[in-house]
Amino acid sequence: MFPSVAPLVPKNPLEPLQVIMLGRISTPHQDIDNIEASYRGAERHLDGIYQGARHIKHLGERGSGWKINRSTILEALQEISTGKWDLVITEDLGRAYRNPEFQYHLAYRCLDNKTRLICFGDGLDTGKDGWEILLNAAVSRHSSMVPETRRRVRRTATYQFHQGGMVVKIRYGYRRLTAEEAASGEHGPIGLRMAKIAECTPFIHEMRNRVLRGENYAPIARWLNDLGVAPGNYATTGQWSGSLVADLLRDSILQGERVFRDEIYELIFATGEHRREPNPNPEIEVIPALAHMTAAEQQELWEAMDRHSPPRGEHPRKGTARKDSLWPGQHLRCSVCGDEVYWTYRGRLRCRHAQLDRGQHQCWNRVQVEAAQIRSQLLPKLLDVIRSRPELLLRLVDVADQEFRLHAAGANRRCQRLADKRQELETDLRSITRLLIKSPESNNLLERHNLVEAELLEVRRQLACEEQQPAQEAQWATRDQIEGDLEAVILHLAATSFAFSRTMRSMFADFVLVPVQAFDTPQIRPRIKLTLAATPNAEAVVVVIDAFQPPQHIRHASDCRRLRDQRPEMTLVQIGAAFGIGKKAVSDALKYADLMEAAGSTDTYR
Repeated sequence: MFPSVAPLVPKNPLEPLQVIMLGRISTPHQDIDNIEASYRGAERHLDGIYQGARHIKHLGERGSGWKINRSTILEALQEISTGKWDLVITEDLGRAYRNPEFQYHLAYRCLDNKTRLICFGDGLDTGKDGWEILLNAAVSRHSSMVPETRRRVRRTATYQFHQGGMVVKIRYGYRRLTAEEAASGEHGPIGLRMAKIAECTPFIHEMRNRVLRGENYAPIARWLNDLGVAPGNYATTGQWSGSLVADLLRDSILQGERVFRDEIYELIFATGEHRREPNPNPEIEVIPALAHMTAAEQQELWEAMDRHSPPRGEHPRKGTARKDSLWPGQHLRCSVCGDEVYWTYRGRLRCRHAQLDRGQHQCWNRVQVEAAQIRSQLLPKLLDVIRSRPELLLRLVDVADQEFRLHAAGANRRCQRLADKRQELETDLRSITRLLIKSPESNNLLERHNLVEAELLEVRRQLACEEQQPAQEAQWATRDQIEGDLEAVILHLAATSFAFSRTMRSMFADFVLVPVQAFDTPQIRPRIKLTLAATPNAEAVVVVIDAFQPPQHIRHASDCRRLRDQRPEMTLVQIGAAFGIGKKAVSDALKYADLMEAAGSTDTYR
């Protein structure tokens, strides 16, 4: 007995059949025309089961089927939820999702909104009796294909790596070989698809020597750019930078060690994104013909680099999301090019396009500003603005209260873990000490005793630090205490809290770094301008600060000129006494006031 099939008819008999047609390809290596080909296949299948008028909406894109936030699939779900569509048709469930959970989700979304789902490649049609069995079979088939495909890809990639292939990214000092060159064996082992460029060896050794002498990476990059040394095809700007120099010198390929699969990409099923984890057992192959330096020379170099800055795996921001930054990071923008102002070093920020030798991306605004000065000078001035708008004050107090509560809870957990660890180590140390008394000649026990004792001292030090930190925030235990000491609270949060930074970015959208210049010197200084947009109940507010300490004669220029105009009989010494400055400073201040007047400016900087 054949299963019955419901007729395919429009929900509204006066309108054509409303059809959503899904298509997708996974990677840039696939031909985009494959999406159109899948549409043609769906249309041929539809021609065989429905001959009436139809309105088709095509939703297809290039993207991984594991990702659930793809624009077209989100649009498809939204359209299905309106209930106006008669049919969703696609080649197979994998065109919509790879994740079995969301394959079921799509089918059930269609059923809930009385929309028919046809995946003709899977034989699935929710208009047929027994469609549930076909759905389960299709989901099972697609989910079983993924691990098998992954296994075959990994097996093939590993084999090709050990045959000299899988040359994905070519560093400076190397070039990719054609298949014919690799097969000839003239440039190294037969089959190896890369070769060393001998002319680059002197430059690599000079980079190493400069690092050993204590030179920073950025000056090394400028030296290379001045010489016209090309950094390779993978430098997007075509110029060397400090990070490019450091990455090259950290790469073990310089000692002839090829490494493959040094990171493992783990799928996050909830989103379809991947997290990268270090692979404890990567594929490694040593090829002396690729070495620009010996293993001992590079080890010495790495030790020098570690003293200069921590290796990538031990970076202080490890585990911190890129979108998280302490204020004013990721908030301040350059007034010249409009781009983001980036952290540089020692708590300073500068326009991201102000790096030397950045070619067409270069911005002339190279002024640097200290984050500490922005916080200490701007935040107190913002308090009056924040207090004048109750909604801003409430948000800020909420953020502070939540941050202090979370920090206190985390500190308690860390203290408890350290206390447990301390107790465990103290017990171990007592046990080892008793054994050592019985066997004082045991070197193993003595070494173990010293290690445990050193670890115990470190745990005690960490516990003492943790116990002291909560005391700094204990004074802000309640919302009233936070609001009563808001200036100290926001200064503390600006230097410690990512949540505070996100809140500031949402409250103050217009926040720019303006370069200014004195009338008597070419030096460029940083001025900060922050704007709070107008609301129906309040006008826009602009707060401006000079994030630097102006010289004495510029600070007093306007005041000295005003007093001289009011009382021309006063001497320079008398004017200086009125403001607590010397005669020379008064003279310079009056000259500076003349420069301002000649420029027609009432501002001390232009």
